Amino acid sequence: MADAALRVRLLSGRIENAGELRASLRGPAPDDDEGLLAVLLEEQGPAGLARVAGGFALVAETADRRRTLLARDPWSLQELHWARRHGRVEAAVGPRPLLAESVEPDAGAVLEWLVYRQVLPPRTLFRGVAAVAPGVA
Repeated sequence: MADAALRVRLLSGRIENAGELRASLRGPAPDDDEGLLAVLLEEQGPAGLARVAGGFALVAETADRRRTLLARDPWSLQELHWARRHGRVEAAVGPRPLLAESVEPDAGAVLEWLVYRQVLPPRTLFRGVAAVAPGVA
């Protein structure tokens, strides 16, 4: 997803090796984690996220909002959910901000939760809202 107009618009968590990542980049990197991740994605694409230590959930998108990347680190306790609304992807940490006025439960997911006490991503208890699995970009 290398694109000069890429920006991280949502980040939950913390980057533990920010100094190491900044030193490895070809160009200057901003001091904030969101800017650092944007430059990392511009230079290395989603594969560059494998080098990031720390728990994070992020949404990166091009300035024209035509391309969106959702990602979580492999060990993250940070949740990341998404839904398609009005022709674009909206994302949030947790499903609540994405619930529409008329929320319908996903019957299969409810059954999965009753049997196993968990619902595996991308499925959620709510129809129309998906979860990003840990380690996925």
